[in-house]
Amino acid sequence: MIIEFRIHFNTSWGQKLAVMGGHEALGAWQPDQMLYLHHQGHGHWRGRVEIEANSCVTFDYKYILVHGDHLEWEGGQNRQFECSQNRNFITCQDYWRSSRDPQNTLFASAFAKNIMARPKSSGAIKRSRAARVIRLQIYAPRVDREHEMVVLGSDTVLGNWVPENALKMDDRDFPLWKVQFTPRKKSHAIFYKFAIRHVPSGEIRTIEEGPNRYMELEQTPSNSLCIKTDYTFSYPIGNWKGAGCAIPVFSLRSKESLGVGEFNDLKQLVLWSKACGMKMVQLLPINDTHTTGSRADSSPYSANSSFALHPIYIHLDQMARHSKAVPPSYLDHLRTSLNKAARVDYPEIYKLKIQLLKALFEEQREAFVDDPGVKAFFEVNAQWLYPYGLFHHFLETYGSEKSTDWQESQSYHSICPEEIIWSPDLPYFEEIAFQVFVQYHLHLQLQEASQFAKRHNVVLKGDIPIGVKRDSVDTWVFPHLFNLNAQAGAPPDDFAQNGQNWGMPTYNWEAMRKNGFKWWKNRLTHMSQYFDAFRVDHILGFFRIWEIPEGAIQGLLGVFNKSVPIHIHEIQGRGIPFDYERLCRP
Repeated sequence: MIIEFRIHFNTSWGQKLAVMGGHEALGAWQPDQMLYLHHQGHGHWRGRVEIEANSCVTFDYKYILVHGDHLEWEGGQNRQFECSQNRNFITCQDYWRSSRDPQNTLFASAFAKNIMARPKSSGAIKRSRAARVIRLQIYAPRVDREHEMVVLGSDTVLGNWVPENALKMDDRDFPLWKVQFTPRKKSHAIFYKFAIRHVPSGEIRTIEEGPNRYMELEQTPSNSLCIKTDYTFSYPIGNWKGAGCAIPVFSLRSKESLGVGEFNDLKQLVLWSKACGMKMVQLLPINDTHTTGSRADSSPYSANSSFALHPIYIHLDQMARHSKAVPPSYLDHLRTSLNKAARVDYPEIYKLKIQLLKALFEEQREAFVDDPGVKAFFEVNAQWLYPYGLFHHFLETYGSEKSTDWQESQSYHSICPEEIIWSPDLPYFEEIAFQVFVQYHLHLQLQEASQFAKRHNVVLKGDIPIGVKRDSVDTWVFPHLFNLNAQAGAPPDDFAQNGQNWGMPTYNWEAMRKNGFKWWKNRLTHMSQYFDAFRVDHILGFFRIWEIPEGAIQGLLGVFNKSVPIHIHEIQGRGIPFDYERLCRP
């Protein structure tokens, strides 16, 4: 089987195009073994590989722009090659997907797997067994459940431009739509357009704007397949628009919660958002912030762990449904009392919930420890969950959040992460089992709320703070990843003449780079269990941050670290409009 890759892209002098993919013929994702394409003139590039013929061949691939040692990957997800029949010759006609195309956003999971998600298609895929077959493909995520993509054009099989006879496309790889056919007319080319059809009525509602698409019909060997992946659908109605809301969980207090908003209350917010036509709910950070037990812990932007969820958001009714230690009638009494308060009493509610959780844990301890689901949860999350449990144990034991005050603080560092398993033989097992109990139920409740939002096609968006508390699990376990002799903040401005001092340490980016930014990757991967989109608080801090000496009180003594200037020509060269008056003049 010969596969020929074709793409049109105008490179600069010294640049080359290559294809890299999951098949051995494309380097198995190894850059030194990828397939380099040959320039045919006028921006046309081609390259061939020969692989063993098989009844079904599938692999992922992407195009790479090569300039010396620098590799620039095209934007979007991996391309998918699929051929379920034995073909002698296959051509893949593609286009370069710019990483700066604003339409790329629509292919993120928040859109493709939630807002615009479609039910799984049923029935067999229609395959043509003709000697020469064309497969047209197009990415079109903005097609709701009552509509489908069709193609109409100059050939009889495409309806001869009659909308009622347009050819239906397959959506089982949504947002990629596919259709296979063999032209019936003897012609050197076909002209066509994509359209959106209303399924119940069969009426075509939207035909893409712009000139007709065009495809040459070349003379190819017998038993061939031509796969043409087209540019995205050109919508006459312009860009997609949507609305949402941003809110802290603690403010979602309802008749079912215990004095403070809880993860269970997110369901009511999702239903309200859907009724209002909103597509997204952005939450303020939800990580645990408890260290002192005072109101100072109430800021959601001062986490003691970048992974642990805040116990104050737990919904106790689900856990105490059959409890004798915490009967439902007692919870109803507390709910009536706490929900009368005009403000959330953070210290009191946190203290009360921990007491109730400990009572439930003692009552359910035996069944909980033996639960296979708990064991699986712990072993997946052990590398952050075990030190988190120790952190709270030492915090309670020594009455201090500073690890330098903990006489046993070195005990964790003597344990190999690979040896951490769910077993009573694990050091400090009794002390951490309660924290695992709390985090396990928080995980289940937030995951349930997340799935509820997806069923109603509302996106949950998480908020990731740029920093962590100076005295936190992260700085205790990974002190080398932080500049503990510095503080993050903001320079003086019209709103704070003395600047701002946030108190949290800055990042040691060089140390993070050495292990491939593993801490950040783990943090984002962990939170993706619950969220389809993220906001990174103060994302500017990834590039330069106002750094203040450790002993300073105000932000006046800070400097930018790092401050790398960008020339106007660099910005304009990326296709970004630059308004000099707005961006440069005071």
